[in-house]
Amino acid sequence: MKNKPKGILGWLLVYVIFLSFRLLLAVSLLLILQIFDIYLILEIILVGIALFLIITKSKNAIKFNIAYLIIEVVILIIQNASKIAGSIQLDRANGVGAVMGALVFSIIWILYWIKSKRVKNTFIK
Repeated sequence: MKNKPKGILGWLLVYVIFLSFRLLLAVSLLLILQIFDIYLILEIILVGIALFLIITKSKNAIKFNIAYLIIEVVILIIQNASKIAGSIQLDRANGVGAVMGALVFSIIWILYWIKSKRVKNTFIK
């Protein structure tokens, strides 16, 4: 019998939990702290779509989540560009650290979305 893992379990469940916390945090910042930022609104929209596609097991979930992870890195680069280019060493280190952390995180999850048997077996409709 072939090993055909499928469903929102394993590492995919970890990813869904992560996205759920990101959505909760973004909505909280928007509603409770009333932070109105274009990047925050974009985050809510993108994470909402990503979660919806995963929960409905859409075949578009794979491409969309890969695109979402790339967009997140690009947004973080834009948000930290002034810190990275600035003259204050601590700000520069924090900006580079944030971008590098997001880059490593995204690369790992993009590879998961591309290589995972669970992903290939789950998102087929």
